Amino acid sequence: MEISSRVLLRIGLQIVGVVTIITGICHTIATWGNLPSNQGMMPMGIMVVSILIPLVTLAAGVFLVFGTKSLTEKLYPEEEEKMDSSQNIFSLAMKITGVVLLVTALPDAVQILSYAIYIKASSPVINNSVQFQFIYTKLVSTLLYFVFGWYLLQGGQLFVRLAFHHAQDKKA
Repeated sequence: MEISSRVLLRIGLQIVGVVTIITGICHTIATWGNLPSNQGMMPMGIMVVSILIPLVTLAAGVFLVFGTKSLTEKLYPEEEEKMDSSQNIFSLAMKITGVVLLVTALPDAVQILSYAIYIKASSPVINNSVQFQFIYTKLVSTLLYFVFGWYLLQGGQLFVRLAFHHAQDKKA
């Protein structure tokens, strides 16, 4: 039985979605369990974002499980393409890895955005060193996750050429 690229990609994205849902549930339990103890010490905006981050993760997971049909149709418009070579399978794995990187970056991206809004809206008298430290340590890595994730989702041709340079040498 041959399986098309589109079907394999959809299955892979749905598996990533299940893992993302489980991660979102774990983060929700951990975050919401700490809210009552931190209520007086945490600004309202940051508390709201702390509630939203696991929900964004859950939503991304639900989308990956239930809404991947249109995404896979965009990435593989031709249903007939079959997985006939290791290079095609590798390219498909690169796309799935790209989605993993994008989903992994979502919570930190939301947190960075919320901290930036909080810093902008807060009084200059308030000490924002914790928020600045988080942004400083996470911004570059989060941006890299998004850039590499998007690149891999588009096929990651550099990595394909690196992985299969021997096959391309034989063609030339």
